[in-house]
Formats: sequence, structure tokens, C-alpha cells
Amino acid sequence: RVVRERFGPLKDQIRATAKIKQGRELLDINRVTLEFEDPKVLELAFRCIEATTEFELVCVKNKLNETNQPPCIHLNVAVKSGQSGYQKDWICEIQMYLRSVL
Repeated sequence: RVVRERFGPLKDQIRATAKIKQGRELLDINRVTLEFEDPKVLELAFRCIEATTEFELVCVKNKLNETNQPPCIHLNVAVKSGQSGYQKDWICEIQMYLRSVL
């Protein structure tokens, strides 16, 4: 398998409310983790996400050199909603990992 996807549960109302009360943005109502065997395939998948017209990249964090957590590329994307364009209030989180480091 080239990539394995794992969808996280929707963020519950209690956690969402707590983040908002802390003054933080709610950027991960929907979450998915993508696990790759090959770093070249991870890069290709990132380039595809970057080039698609179905999402708009809102935030990209390269955490591949992080030492306090598993290294990943962390993305937030705004979802396209019909002809109305991108919904800035509907942001999804994508975390891209190499399976060898999980």
C-alpha cells in the first residue's frame, strides 16, 4: 500500500469550546493522518494537495526535524464548497508522516 489514511473523530463540542475560550483558532474539526512508506510519495502527495483546486492551503508546518514529537508535515486546508469558493470557517487538518518514524 502506497499510503494509509486514518481519519480522526470530529472534534467534540467541549474541546472545540475550550480552544475558542483560550483564544485559539479552531483549525482541526476534521482530521486525517496520511502514512507513507516512501518519502518521494509523501512529497508527490504534498505537491498534489498544493496544486488541487478542491482545497486552499491555509497553513503548512514542516515538522520533519522536530524532536519532541513524531516528525510530520502538518497542513490546514480550507475546503471548497460548491460555487461559493473556499470556506475559511471550515478548515481541515492533514498530517503527513513517514511510516518508518511512527
